[in-house]
Amino acid sequence: MNFTTCSPKALSCRNILKHISLVLLTAVLFVSQVSATEYELIQTEAGIPNCASDAKAQAGDLKKIVTRFDSVSNEFYWEATFQDCNGTLPNGFWLVTNNGPNPKGHAGELAIFYFDASNPADVVVTAYAYNGKNPLSYLKGDHANAVAPDRIVTSKAAGSENWLYEASLLDNNDGTRTLTLSIDGTILKNHTPVYPDNIDPWYGVGFDNYLGYWFHWHADLQTTYCDANSTDFYCTREAAGQDSDGFLLDFQYGKKSYRDTANKKTNRVPYCITKYRKKNRFGTVLSPDLQDVAQLQTNQNGCHELAVGENFYAEVLGDDAEGGDLTVNYTGQPATAVITPANGTTGPSPLTATFDWTPGIANENESYNVKFTFTDEDQADTSCELKLCVPDDKDPVCDLKMTTQNPQCGGLETIVEFDASGSSDPEQGALSYSWYTTCTDAGGNTETLQLSNGDAAASLNLSLPGLGQDVNCTVGVIVSDMFQQQTNCEVPVQVEGCELDCLDQPNGDAQLDQCGVCNGNNACLDCLDVPFGDAKVDLCGVCDGNNDCLDCLDVPFGDAELDRCGVCNGNGESCLDCGETDITQLQFQLDGLGLEQLHTLRYSTKLLRRKGTKGRNSSYIESTLLTGEDIYRANWVLTWSIPQVITQCTNAEFCVQVSNADELQTYNTNAETLYTLTKKTIRRMRRQIDKRKNSARKSRFGKKYYQRAREQYERTQAISAMVPEYASDCS
Repeated sequence: MNFTTCSPKALSCRNILKHISLVLLTAVLFVSQVSATEYELIQTEAGIPNCASDAKAQAGDLKKIVTRFDSVSNEFYWEATFQDCNGTLPNGFWLVTNNGPNPKGHAGELAIFYFDASNPADVVVTAYAYNGKNPLSYLKGDHANAVAPDRIVTSKAAGSENWLYEASLLDNNDGTRTLTLSIDGTILKNHTPVYPDNIDPWYGVGFDNYLGYWFHWHADLQTTYCDANSTDFYCTREAAGQDSDGFLLDFQYGKKSYRDTANKKTNRVPYCITKYRKKNRFGTVLSPDLQDVAQLQTNQNGCHELAVGENFYAEVLGDDAEGGDLTVNYTGQPATAVITPANGTTGPSPLTATFDWTPGIANENESYNVKFTFTDEDQADTSCELKLCVPDDKDPVCDLKMTTQNPQCGGLETIVEFDASGSSDPEQGALSYSWYTTCTDAGGNTETLQLSNGDAAASLNLSLPGLGQDVNCTVGVIVSDMFQQQTNCEVPVQVEGCELDCLDQPNGDAQLDQCGVCNGNNACLDCLDVPFGDAKVDLCGVCDGNNDCLDCLDVPFGDAELDRCGVCNGNGESCLDCGETDITQLQFQLDGLGLEQLHTLRYSTKLLRRKGTKGRNSSYIESTLLTGEDIYRANWVLTWSIPQVITQCTNAEFCVQVSNADELQTYNTNAETLYTLTKKTIRRMRRQIDKRKNSARKSRFGKKYYQRAREQYERTQAISAMVPEYASDCS
């Protein structure tokens, strides 16, 4: 397993990018102001355990642990590799780390990870506050099982890509298995524990110069998780401000092994930074001196392209915060590149290597992955890479456009414009242009091309369209780069011949009029434009018309019209036979009766509240009153939705009947419902009196309201029957 590859998620790469901004003008200043903050522990174990008796190996024999932590960015990396034990390998673990002592017993201070690779294609990571003792921290906030767990984060939740860099199970070619966890631990460092320790502050995750860990790995792991619909006790038990969705409900395993340790001495990891500058094949500096290599533009293969003849210079600076010697090695460099110092050189930190290379023709279509590796005295290393490739020295690109859109005859001479300035050299070199055309004049001579814009543009002068002849030819250009690589392109030229007028002028406006006279004024036309015709204009100004513009008073273009009753300038009402009925007083009575019904309902509910059993009637009374008020408001709207003055007409041709029956029927139904609610309330009160064994009170109570409600309902029916059931609309 190689930990020096500068992949997008590798800690060494992220450390490089993080420290680029701190590089100063000189190595001395750089050393004085930048120090590594990444710590590393590589722990290997040898020997063949007795799988039948050694509990530390039954879930798999631990062969190697590699862990790193960056105390500035909080990036945490844990990698454990196992040899099978009687065919058993782990597929999960739980883990607690800190910066020294064994984590056991440190409740309210540290985070615990549960790594679930039971499905290697979808590894799940959850984190909780460690309860100091119990591996069931995912269920219990303390080992006594008295409180809910302190849930921090789960990879099943949206946004996990912001903190989980890698969680994987990898079966290696040598039969070993590697479980890898890489995260941004900031979310754990910043957590406020629900059950904090009274003495030591929250630490979360990580380590520095020393490492303590509590590491248990498991085989045959089986897990379940809570979701938004879970009703299990452990899912519904949640700390304030937290939820259980996506967190563990069960973490069961067939076999378990462990390693616990304290105060393991760690090593600070060296790091490297790369800066570069470029010059093109003409010696022009394409980038200012020593720019960050992260600013290099790469192609889809992650490779930076260099043209043949383009110079690339880079400085790679390695540094070890612990101040020891560094050894630099490099691989993958082109044979013609000049690199200093020599491969394998060891020197004091910081140590700078330089790379200087100008690709030639022999390097076309070649790619190079140049890696600089800096190794400290504890064999911790880091790498910086330069991925360079050299494409073919390509032919120039010819781009010719006719800038005159849809060229038309311009008279005696037609001019068509062309532009080849969009042509380019992929290697950014200068171009030259050579123009040609197949267009000829009436005598067969080549038409004239006039060049401009450094020969990158041309104008073509055509004479044939002015003679009324069509043109169909081409214009082309040959584009050459500084190495005489050539490309040509052409565009067709099509121009229709000019229209010749009756005076034989191209695009002239002289025409024969309808009387056969060139440029004449059509003096022989009648009002129908018939040459020598006899059509005349009528009273309405219409040629050969029949005076259709006269109104019913015979006034030309007058506005007098027959109305629908056949009366000239009438108002259209003389034949309708209409009458009107004012129902305003009926509406007031219906409105008032609705309010009286509501009052009677309210009195009956008050009587029920006083005389009945309060605990049983509260919800009924509240529901009944709300229903009664809604019905009253509905009847108020219905009452006043009917027009106050109703017009009724006998004319069936121009008038239609608009029915009020639906509104009246709905009003009557609502009035009956209010009456029914009052009766139901009085009956409910009487039933409760009956339950108290007081039949005399039962017959007495509510009688007045019962009678009043009936009278009010009967009046509503009588008055609503007086409202006309239809109105006439003659609009």
